Amino acid sequence: MEKKLLLEMSFPRRRESSLFELLWTLAPGVRRDRLHSAGVTTGVLFHLPLSQEMQVVEQPPPSLTGKPFSLMLVSKEEVNETMAKIIHCHPSRATNDYHIYTDLDFWDARLILKDLATVKRNFGTDPPGDEYPTQVVGDDLSRASKAMIEKRLKKAIVSPPRHVLVDGILKEGYFEFDPLHYYPKRWSRERMFNFTYRRLPLNSAILNSPYRTVRVSWNNDKIRIERIPREKKYDPVIETKQQALRRRNVPSCF
Repeated sequence: MEKKLLLEMSFPRRRESSLFELLWTLAPGVRRDRLHSAGVTTGVLFHLPLSQEMQVVEQPPPSLTGKPFSLMLVSKEEVNETMAKIIHCHPSRATNDYHIYTDLDFWDARLILKDLATVKRNFGTDPPGDEYPTQVVGDDLSRASKAMIEKRLKKAIVSPPRHVLVDGILKEGYFEFDPLHYYPKRWSRERMFNFTYRRLPLNSAILNSPYRTVRVSWNNDKIRIERIPREKKYDPVIETKQQALRRRNVPSCF
């Protein structure tokens, strides 16, 4: 089995040699090929003969900056499993020249794509809106724009759609999910927990009000988000213009 590690050529050649020596300690027999464009070296492609899906240097030598670090190599298949998926709408059903569905959350897609295309919620059933909550549409888009849209989406990490989370909390009082169905398996429990908490729409009164808030916790191997009453009324103090804008520009729906 062989893994490939692409390294952009943005540092001196001596650092490339240092990294090559480090990779040799991890996977003896590593090979390297320099990539060229118009006669200029643009990067280095390392070929690592590995026998496992993932190998980590537990006690690695000092990094190029003199500080200790750990190097983690992950198979391409594992990376693709955690990236956003894309479905192209059939031309007979498309409402625009360019029409795709993605399992990335609507608000995340808006943030990532910005003004490249129009981002809409998917309220339909084919594909189901709970699994593919977002549509991306556009007319007269260039080939470069389409490639950029799909590149950004495929690099994004998927998590439970916010409207599914909010719907579960409103109906059941809690929402629970297995983070390994969404996040990379190499992530620590702490990173999964923090990523989930930071994505919560806490500026919405549905989850965060003067009388109620949410609690995020681990329930065995699942992350549980539940709405709980506050011990006493909470009156937020707005001190900056940015805080006021965040509280004003809150989604009215998910």
